[in-house]
Amino acid sequence: MSNTIEQLQVLYEIAMSIGLSLDLRSMLKNSLAVLLKKLSCSAGGVLLFQPHPISSPALHDLQEIHFEEVFTIPRSITHNKAYQAAIRHVPKTIPADRLGVFFQQLPLSGQEDPGSFFYILELPDIGLLILTKYGEGLDPIILKSLKPLSNKLASACKACLQNTALRESEENYRSIFENVQDVYLETRIDGTIIEVSPSIEFISKGQYKKADLIGKSIYEFYTDIKDRGGLIEVMQKTGSVTDFEVSFKNRDASIIFCSISAKMLLNSESQQEKIIGSIHDITDRKQAEDALRESTDYLENLLSFANAPIMV
Repeated sequence: MSNTIEQLQVLYEIAMSIGLSLDLRSMLKNSLAVLLKKLSCSAGGVLLFQPHPISSPALHDLQEIHFEEVFTIPRSITHNKAYQAAIRHVPKTIPADRLGVFFQQLPLSGQEDPGSFFYILELPDIGLLILTKYGEGLDPIILKSLKPLSNKLASACKACLQNTALRESEENYRSIFENVQDVYLETRIDGTIIEVSPSIEFISKGQYKKADLIGKSIYEFYTDIKDRGGLIEVMQKTGSVTDFEVSFKNRDASIIFCSISAKMLLNSESQQEKIIGSIHDITDRKQAEDALRESTDYLENLLSFANAPIMV
């Protein structure tokens, strides 16, 4: 590969293949396949830090890390002697403060057998790239030119890991949002409902769904709209409320007793923008309190009657 134009074309095609997907496995499958083909390499693998810096503290805050093999071509690579030789040069674990010393040795190249070469390259801040080649070794100019490609591959890996972390976070949030029995609620200051969790079906005993309430006014559901005024008044003074008791009308006109914990959010101009909070059904508690009160009143009446003088 002595022709400079051909070398530039090869490097360009490799660069264009990197980062075409935000799924780590798909991205590496495509990128590594193109890289191996264009460089006439026999095998390759990507090893990433564990724990990796996307889900962990900064590397300098970690005590120890190790490298985890996350993708190889071919998938079964245990019989590739050159690749296994390269792996033996990678420490199983390494103190975080010694990582820089290890990376100063890279790129590292060697031979397992005559005509069997391996190369270990740094993927900055994320891991390692290992390549093997039979026959002739990589052109020194090409090897040197792989650094910006390794940097791009490292950035693509980070993007994939960040995308995975974000997706998992969203899925966890969605699971909590959809399965918590308390109702999450967002309203504008004027009372317009702009968000409500699916658990509204639980608290309303199936009489309301999320779609039934978005865009409606919360005032429509208070049994006493003065409760809303009281809630707003408290939040204007303190910014939030905790266990503020109210009651709402269900679709069948039954009463749902609730406690609200909420806070008022301000916009960038410090103007009141919306109220976010949770609604907890306390109907059972209120009914138990009423039953206890009635029982207490009944017993007091009995005692009063028993102690009254009997006129004959």
